[in-house]
Amino acid sequence: MFDIGFNEMFVVGVVVLVITGPKEIPKVLKTTAKIIRKVRSVKSDIQTKVDNFVDMNDDYSKDLKQAVDLPHMKKLKSNLQDQLATNFNPIKEQLNHVNQLEESIKNTSNNIKLDTKKTNENNQNDTQVKEMSNKHNDQES
Repeated sequence: MFDIGFNEMFVVGVVVLVITGPKEIPKVLKTTAKIIRKVRSVKSDIQTKVDNFVDMNDDYSKDLKQAVDLPHMKKLKSNLQDQLATNFNPIKEQLNHVNQLEESIKNTSNNIKLDTKKTNENNQNDTQVKEMSNKHNDQES
């Protein structure tokens, strides 16, 4: 932590001895030890909080990178399209079948209308022929 050699420690010890006197040195050492412990404890707490914050940001950073990861999004989009195609292809086939049936019904309906029209025309012609025949028979009699 600090690069303090033996010479620096000796000088600090002499200064403390001169300032406080020999009777107060044990009190000063105990107080200094308490302060050093408290500083280390605070430093440890701060270091733990910083490490937790960094870890949390790393997790968020990884999540953000995954969310923004374009190949990952393209793969997800492709998977969704495949699932939609798989699920909706049978529905499309059924819809095509229904459309074919509808077209067939329309054609059949048109054919029936044409047949009905022809039958009506034939019936009218038959009626006209009978009427003419009846008139002719009436005139002969």
